[in-house]
Amino acid sequence: MTGYCVSDIAAITGGVLSGDGAALVTGVVIDSRAVTPGALFAAIPGERVDGHDYIGKAFDLGAACCLAALASLTRWRTSKSRPRPEIP
Repeated sequence: MTGYCVSDIAAITGGVLSGDGAALVTGVVIDSRAVTPGALFAAIPGERVDGHDYIGKAFDLGAACCLAALASLTRWRTSKSRPRPEIP
């Protein structure tokens, strides 16, 4: 996936943009272990694990953005002690 920036993804999905909307998205992953710089990490809840639990790891690995349920992202934000993206 090339040619989309974070603000494009937010507009396409109807999501809330927080941070640098100009960052280029270089690919899409659903496994935080596969995140490379510029990737969009799609946090998907599964039967055994919840991708929302790995949002921090994805950003640590260089994800440009995260596609997540707002309630889960808010839960992630309040459970971490380190700086994180601002969510309205």
